[in-house]
Amino acid sequence: MGMVDHEMIPEHCGIIEFYHNVDSWETEFYVIRKPRKVHDDSYWKLNDKDLFIRKMALNLLYKKMEIKGKHEELIFKNPFDLKKLK
Repeated sequence: MGMVDHEMIPEHCGIIEFYHNVDSWETEFYVIRKPRKVHDDSYWKLNDKDLFIRKMALNLLYKKMEIKGKHEELIFKNPFDLKKLK
């Protein structure tokens, strides 16, 4: 509560402040200002759906590689390595 002056927050944004009592572990929320609707368009009309899906797939691939612990692992076999084996 009181960390940011309300005039610094844009008028279309809502403000919710909270107070957390560390002794009783209770948190109280106070709605200071509700957000205003800026537009009626859906999210997908405002953003590129194909780009979003490609970025999600790329993030999934990075996470998969982090889990394996192989950051520099090649997904496909190197064709030059196959020629060496023959």
